[in-house]
Formats: sequence, structure tokens, C-alpha cells
Amino acid sequence: MSAALHLFTTPEEQELIKEEVGIWLEQLPKEDRSLQQVYALAELLPRGLAFHHAGLLPGLKVLVETLFARGHLRAVFATDTLALGVNMPARSVVVGSLSKFDGQEMRLLTPNEYRQLTGRAGRRGMDIHGAAIIPYSPWEPFESSFQRITAELQPVTSSFIIRYNSVLNLWRPGDIQHLRRICASSLREYQRYLLWEQRERMRLERLEMRYHTGKKKENKKRAKAVEGATQALERRRRSIGAYPLSRAGAAELDGTIFALRALGYIGQDDRLTIKGHLLRGIFHPSGVLIIELMMAGALYQLTPGELAEVCSWFTFDNDRRLNNRDVLNTNLKRVRGELWRIEQHVHGIEERASINFTPGIVPDFHGVALAWSRGMSLGGLLRRVDLAEGDLLMLLNQTIDLLQQVQSAVGQVLDARDVWEQDTPVLTEGVTNERSAVANARNRAEQLVIQRERMERLRPMLAQASTSLLRGIIVQSRTVPSMAISISDEEIPLDAEEDIDTLKQQ
Repeated sequence: MSAALHLFTTPEEQELIKEEVGIWLEQLPKEDRSLQQVYALAELLPRGLAFHHAGLLPGLKVLVETLFARGHLRAVFATDTLALGVNMPARSVVVGSLSKFDGQEMRLLTPNEYRQLTGRAGRRGMDIHGAAIIPYSPWEPFESSFQRITAELQPVTSSFIIRYNSVLNLWRPGDIQHLRRICASSLREYQRYLLWEQRERMRLERLEMRYHTGKKKENKKRAKAVEGATQALERRRRSIGAYPLSRAGAAELDGTIFALRALGYIGQDDRLTIKGHLLRGIFHPSGVLIIELMMAGALYQLTPGELAEVCSWFTFDNDRRLNNRDVLNTNLKRVRGELWRIEQHVHGIEERASINFTPGIVPDFHGVALAWSRGMSLGGLLRRVDLAEGDLLMLLNQTIDLLQQVQSAVGQVLDARDVWEQDTPVLTEGVTNERSAVANARNRAEQLVIQRERMERLRPMLAQASTSLLRGIIVQSRTVPSMAISISDEEIPLDAEEDIDTLKQQ
């Protein structure tokens, strides 16, 4: 922070920056103006310095990005979120380390990441050259590391993953081939096909080499093998776009359908059940756990704040140990116990299906949403749980999004009369007489009535739960754009030699 003692801006720029900071502070709730990152940036920005990272408040991110784009900041100390997520060119980029922690381990930057970071160096129309600076480090052998990170760019890989929600939204009773065709046409399956083709070509090359070096009698058999393999490869290539789902893809799809049937989301008549229709509208990976909690009757006796708290548990996916001073109340302890039982059941079925879709919750994360819904300030939350300000806002916003997804799904199912009419009673095995069939049908009809009454009661509670979180800085963060302004050429100094902006990546 010794650089903070120096001024890198002109008096005119200082006044302009102070005015921008003052405007932003007026929009911030009074109780949040004393946050450490707010105080630090208010001191640094007029001097032409700033920092930028994922845990920064959204409004502060925009403030830093805007001032930097206008040319008022001389150096921004940032994680790669600035370079990878925002188009913010600078005259120079300092890559503080060739390694990074990716959430699991320390590793070298990939060629793609390095190219993206250093690609920020040099502003089009302003700089003839851009400088990428890598400081010496005794912990990283430069030559070998530099060769690896400047190698060929890694190919784009598909992020397509079969999920319960995607299968349910594409489901057609009695037509599984429809799903297979859609999954087979994905980029992931195409890349699997290319890998298969590469292996086949290598096998052909080995056969041909053996053919040219072997004995005549053996060569006749090998020639037939080469010819047959070549024809098969050509047939496969001509069928690109229509080739069948790979074994791995087919096994994953079959496992997903098996789990959905075992959990009761697809009925014996091949139609979606009430649970299946609910899960269609929830895109969160933990949607199954939320639906199971709902159907088990674990959510209906909660207050809106407690309901928001339960949904917040599914938004935190970092396994690191948290220091948390919160203590769960009786209602939430009961839900936690039921959730643990449901997790074991769902994970057991997924293990049988050879899939792993549903993440569990992090035991140490709790109390944030409930405290915020009851009026606690952001500073108060920071004193209870060791998370950054921006991370807390992100988790609360994700909780609101999840609550709104569940509310929308519940509303759609309640308003769809045909969904309830199609959910016909399922007779248990061994029913051989009409009396048992009628009794089972009556029990099922009663269960449907109870489910509908509970969902009717839950719908307004979900709306109240999301509303209880929408206050203060949360409202502001949901309206903040990624960039506050568009920068025109006239707003940026044109003399590149006098502009010493440096963007440091660390």
C-alpha cells in the first residue's frame, strides 16, 4: 500500500474522481459505507489506483471499470476476473505469477488464459505496441513454464451436461430415441466422435506399417483388415450429424432416466408426474433436493425468512471450512435432518445409476439469508461468516433467483389443470381385485389433494421469501450493469506516450 502515498493523477482528475465516488456513495446504504473495501477504494481512486476482484461489491466493480476505461486510473491490481470477464484494454499488463489457484490446486496458466490476460495489453487506435511484463520468481522455472503457457491454444470443449431438468424438458412419452438424437447432435458427442476417429486412424496406420514390414502370407490377412477398417471409418465419417450416441453418452442418458423413474419423476405410464413437472422449471443442480423437501412436507411450516434460508443452502458450493457464528433454530434443524435423509436416498439412487448430478450442501454455511431477511446489515453478516462482501451479495442474489425459479415452477404446475388430470393413481404390484384398486386410487387422490393444498400455501410464501431479501444493497446490485457507460474515443487521452496506465494481474 506504499504506492497509495503517491499521487498519479492531476488535480482535475482527482476532483472528477472524487465527484464520481461521492455519487456512488450516496446510492449506498449508510450502514454499508463503512465497509473496508469501500473505505480503501475511496482513498485509492483519487490517487489513480484501484483493485478489482470477484468479491468486490458490484457497484464498486462498475466504478473501477468506468474510471479505468475513461483513462483516469493509472494502475488496477486485479485477479483474472478483470481480464477474462471485461473488455478493459491497458497499455501494459503485468502478470504477477505464471501460476494460479483454480479453486482446487495451484497450477500453471493455460495457453488460453495467458493469451487472454496478455491480450489486454495495447489499446486499439492508441498504442503501437502493448507490453506484457512477467516479474522474476524463484519458485517458477521461467523457460519451461513460459514454453507451456505460450504453446498452442487448447481447443474449445463442450460444457454440455445431461441434467434431470434437460431430460424432463425434452421428454416425450414412449420416444426415448428423440432424446438420443438430440444428445447425439451435441458438441460433446461430436468431440467424442473426433477422438474415436483419431484413435481409428492411428490403428489403421499401425496396421499399414505391419503390412509393409510383414511376410506375404500374413500381409493378405492384414490387407483385408486394413480395407475393412478403412471402409468402416469412411462410413462413420459420412454419417456425421446422424451417428448414434456414444457408449458413454448413452450410459449417462440411460442412468438419468433410470434415476428419474426411481425417484418418481417419470411415472409407470411414461408420463411426467407432478414432481416431474415441477422439476422442469427448476434449473439449479440441487432442484431434486428442493422438490423432495417440498413433497416431504418439510417447507410448509417455515416462515418466509426461514424458507429463504433453506434455499440459500444450495447456493454455496465451496467446500472450504467456514468460521460461522450462526446457530440453527429448531425449525431449520428439523429441515436439515430431513434434507440429510433425502440426500442419502438421492445419492444412493444416483450411485446405482452410475451418475453424479446432485451436489450436497456445505454444513458450515447457514444463517446468512435468514439474518439478512430480518434486517441485519452487510457489515453484520461479515462479522458472522468469513466471506467477502461481493461473495455474500452473489449468494443472496442466487438465493433470490432460486426462490423465483421455485415460485414459477409451483405456479405453473398449480395453474395447469391437465397436469393434475394426467397424474393418475399408480397401483402397487400384487393388486388383483377391484376393491384394492379402488382403495389405492382413493389414497392417491387424497395425496394429490394434500400436495395441491401445500403448494397453494407455499406459492405466496416463496414470493414473500424473495421479497424479504430484496432490500438495500441487494436491490442496487441487481440493477448495476457490467459497465456503467460506453466509452467514446474522444473521452480517452490520445497521447499514448504520456499515458502510463498499467493493469497488473496477480
